[in-house]
Amino acid sequence: FCQVVVLTVSLLFVNAQSDPSDDYSCGLDWVNAANGCSKHCPSGLDNECSDLGEGYGCYYFTGCQARFEELKKEQEELAALEGENEEEVIVEVPPEENQFCAPTFMEAMLTCPKDKACPIGNECGEGEECFGKTNCDRELIEVLSDMVFNLQGLPGIMEDEDLTIFKSTIFDMLQQSLSAVKIHLDTISVTDQRYFIGDENAEVSVLLTAKYRPPPTQKLDSIIENSINLQKESVRVAIKQAGSNAKRWHFSNLEEITAVSRENATNRPTVSPTGAPTFSPTALPSSYPTASPSESPTAAPSDTPSSSPSRMHIQEVATATTQELKSSTDGSYGVIFNMRTVINGPVVLITGLDFYTESTDFVGFELWSRLGSFKDSKGTYEGWDLIASGVVKGAGYGRFTSIPENSFTEVSIPGRGGERAFYLTLNQMDLIYRAGEVESAESDKRVTASSPELEIYEGEAVLSYPFPDPTQEYLYRSPRLFVGAVQYDRLPCKPFSLYGPVIDLPCEEIPTMDPTERPTKRPTPQPIATEKPTVYPDLTSMESPTMSPLFTPSLSTSVTFTPTISASPTLSVSPTLYPTASPVTPIRAYIVVTLRRTLNRNMSAGEKKGFFDMFVAFLRKHSKVAMMVESIDLWKEEQVKVAAPIESNATYVTPVVSTRSIEGLQTVQATKLTLVLKISSTTLPQNLLGNMAVVAMEENQEELLTEISVLGELYQFFENVDQVVSFSVSSVTEAPVASPAGNESIYQGLSDRSIIEESSARVGVVTGVTVAILWLFLASFSIFYIIKVRSKMKDRKITSEAIEKIHPLKDLETSSDLDDEENGFRQSLRSSLSRSGGQPELNMRGSLRDSLRHSNGQSNL
Repeated sequence: FCQVVVLTVSLLFVNAQSDPSDDYSCGLDWVNAANGCSKHCPSGLDNECSDLGEGYGCYYFTGCQARFEELKKEQEELAALEGENEEEVIVEVPPEENQFCAPTFMEAMLTCPKDKACPIGNECGEGEECFGKTNCDRELIEVLSDMVFNLQGLPGIMEDEDLTIFKSTIFDMLQQSLSAVKIHLDTISVTDQRYFIGDENAEVSVLLTAKYRPPPTQKLDSIIENSINLQKESVRVAIKQAGSNAKRWHFSNLEEITAVSRENATNRPTVSPTGAPTFSPTALPSSYPTASPSESPTAAPSDTPSSSPSRMHIQEVATATTQELKSSTDGSYGVIFNMRTVINGPVVLITGLDFYTESTDFVGFELWSRLGSFKDSKGTYEGWDLIASGVVKGAGYGRFTSIPENSFTEVSIPGRGGERAFYLTLNQMDLIYRAGEVESAESDKRVTASSPELEIYEGEAVLSYPFPDPTQEYLYRSPRLFVGAVQYDRLPCKPFSLYGPVIDLPCEEIPTMDPTERPTKRPTPQPIATEKPTVYPDLTSMESPTMSPLFTPSLSTSVTFTPTISASPTLSVSPTLYPTASPVTPIRAYIVVTLRRTLNRNMSAGEKKGFFDMFVAFLRKHSKVAMMVESIDLWKEEQVKVAAPIESNATYVTPVVSTRSIEGLQTVQATKLTLVLKISSTTLPQNLLGNMAVVAMEENQEELLTEISVLGELYQFFENVDQVVSFSVSSVTEAPVASPAGNESIYQGLSDRSIIEESSARVGVVTGVTVAILWLFLASFSIFYIIKVRSKMKDRKITSEAIEKIHPLKDLETSSDLDDEENGFRQSLRSSLSRSGGQPELNMRGSLRDSLRHSNGQSNL
């Protein structure tokens, strides 16, 4: 049995303006017609599709015009090869090559079992059918689709359970659509998630793999875009329903879902519009000199070469200019590449590295390196050294982002063609790279940037994190170019005049040939023979005063013994020319920090370094006006249980962390850290420094959790931390020992400091109480004295008023007798006052009354 296929090829003239009917296509439904483009139906009538089978109809606006034009072009090329513009081409295809028994068409297409061929069509057993048009005479190819899904209305990124729901729902819906166009969906994986709080939008990067046997050639990206976007309401409902069935409420408020291929995805808009273009070029120089000549000729060369190298020791090689940065838009998790020294070049010391990301958020980075090529070392960390890691804020569009110097470990590349591999990766797909000049060529063959000492080669882009298995070839793309800059020292051995170019490190020890005017910083390997020392110093040889004062001569005139010459003289420390600065002892403050939802173990060395580096930067940012945190030491680390967050409809619930028993409550794992803050300078009293750090953490809790979550992308220990609780302590003590200490325990370190501070506090309290008692005594005595004096003053006033009452005597007729009596009365009054000592007591007052009464009586007489 043979099938005879008759193809009629005609050359037609196409109108410059496209006809709407050019998009008409046959299919089971609109989505199937748009994805498959199985047959053109220009009339728009369903009967044109009847030969395809039951249920097929003609659908409009399917976007199949380009596919039909490609098919038409292929037919024209085929006709041209046959030598005629219109000719019947007969293709004989034995039916047994493409007809097989299987339960489903996909199984028949994928497996093509030779033992189950059904050339007649009735050879299949129970539960199987005979499927034709399997294209089993063609190669089975695997295709990859890199898609970006946008989910509007989610509260945040998806957790593992939510990711499972999302992937299974999308897989089921796409598998149904792809099966209709004879494509088998193989795998689906989520490679990255990003959440934009202001838009309540989650951006999910998804990799899909599928298999099929062409023809026709299918565009997997377009099929997936159509399948999701044309029935996005059905997809949204299906995801919400799946989440509800699994009792996961992450998708409850899902408003819309769309999909776009990574190739067609545009960058998210910036927060604010970019500035208007300048009328003149910017002042930022390019990485390489321009090709245009200078306005004036350069200076003539000197007659003799200079005594020192004309180039700086520290050099930089950039793989892209500023203009090229703005045209680089391909992103990945990482890039892997080799660097080599030139054939006749010396060793170089790599001192820094910059990379390019358009993100302005904090990104986590890792830089791994190894001697030799990366070719046989992909997908495994064995033999690789981590030379830089941490979190850095992206510099954004058109600018390199530098790895901090304090996070970078310098490595060397041997001279004479030595090579070293580098693997740079981020915790999100924001590392920008460039495609190689020759697509599909082998990596590590072409030089992308070079200097007189160093060459940077093409590498490969890595589409996943961490290091993916090299058998997953679709996660590596080559050749790809690292976009960034490398700083290196071309003369690492100093001084260059002694060493010259070297081939490898470390630098060899080279003894000095002649004694220097001042002592060398380290002794020579062998003693230098000198003449026998004299008994007295030769003062005539001193042409100028020495830099330091001479020793005071002894008063004794006796001659000292002649010093012996030792075969191996003792080493002494050379004095410095100027006195060293006085040491600075940092001020210490103590805080206790509890991280909720950590792993039930202590932090590793790398996790401690990453956390402390982040924490120091955080405290410096939010407390730099009041204090400068120099470093942080870990005093104690312990694993504790804390109360789990209370389920609430509120958006935020403050957790309760207590040392009391929490029996009966649901608990979660936490890590309690006792930290020692070393502060180099401050404007606050020492007892407030810990409180300052706690306030900075409380007021910027959200930012701190964000930085910890970024750290969690690198270290699983911090992945689920959702709350940080802290408080300050005045001092810290040693951890308890297994057995009790002796009667006279001696506390060292910070314990001594706490005892001294406690004693000082007690002395201050006793002194204050004593001063207060003394002050109360003096105040009481003063009040008593003042009352007594006021009483005396009052009595004197009464006396004066009594004396004034005597004035009426002056109105009597003047006579010698009365004058004598008056004088006698006054004299008597003075005598009474003098006898009473000037104190107007009660007895004096009585005599005064009697005297007055007697005086009045005589007056009346």
